[in-house]
Amino acid sequence: RPRDPLEAFPLKALRLVGTMALPDGSRQAFVEAPDGLVYQVGAGTHLGKHRGRVEEIGTNEVVLRELVSDGQGNWEARESTLSMRSE
Repeated sequence: RPRDPLEAFPLKALRLVGTMALPDGSRQAFVEAPDGLVYQVGAGTHLGKHRGRVEEIGTNEVVLRELVSDGQGNWEARESTLSMRSE
């Protein structure tokens, strides 16, 4: 598959700036990247350097599943969260 634009950045460098409920009941999120652009993401979008895939979008957070190498050739799935931060 072609890489999504947000896979170019580490998860810690991304900032969740908002979410939106759609009429069909699904949600979209808006993520700001270090390149200064805001990207619209939905379930299934990939982001971060660890093959992160958006699993769920809540009101104030995005839950994703990442695949992380244990350094011995094995891959482990882990859940990560991108939350809105107050500044």
